Amino acid sequence: MTSLKFTRSWPLALLLIGSVLFMTASAQDQDKDKDKDGAREVTAFFEVTVRQGPSAGLVAYGVLTLNVNPGTGNFTGSLTPAVSLATGLPLTTVLFMQSGDSFIPDPSGVTKLDVRGTVQGHAINLIMLNVQGAGKDLVGVGTMENTLQEWLRTGSHGFIRGPAIGPEPGDSGDWIAPCCGLPHFF
Repeated sequence: MTSLKFTRSWPLALLLIGSVLFMTASAQDQDKDKDKDGAREVTAFFEVTVRQGPSAGLVAYGVLTLNVNPGTGNFTGSLTPAVSLATGLPLTTVLFMQSGDSFIPDPSGVTKLDVRGTVQGHAINLIMLNVQGAGKDLVGVGTMENTLQEWLRTGSHGFIRGPAIGPEPGDSGDWIAPCCGLPHFF
């Protein structure tokens, strides 16, 4: 009688073990996908201007594209050339030198700068990597009109602004992501 029960239970035991293994593997895959696919993409026009220091007059301007984890607020992304309002064509660089009211494209032709940071409530912290070479980064802190959750829900970040330092020691300035997707200049 015991053998008969074991014979009937054996396929059920295999099914149960197989189900547990399958569900564990699926849960692990979902966790991986959540980290990878859980990020949401947001974009904004972005400008940072170095006003004092060795790099005074340097301007980084373009479209900031961020892949933000809604749960943590951490993001990675890049600054790429915006479209010129005058020509309708993409600008040739994201770096410019400001001379009076003119913006002269940087001859290095940098077309992408990597960005990392975090958003928490109405606060944002970011670092723009290797702006003028390896280890020459711009760091900005700022305040957002809308929270990350509002930005994700409505598509509008509102007004974002704050101080910035770098890329050289002694450099300082400010940065802005104007409201409502409007380009600030060019």
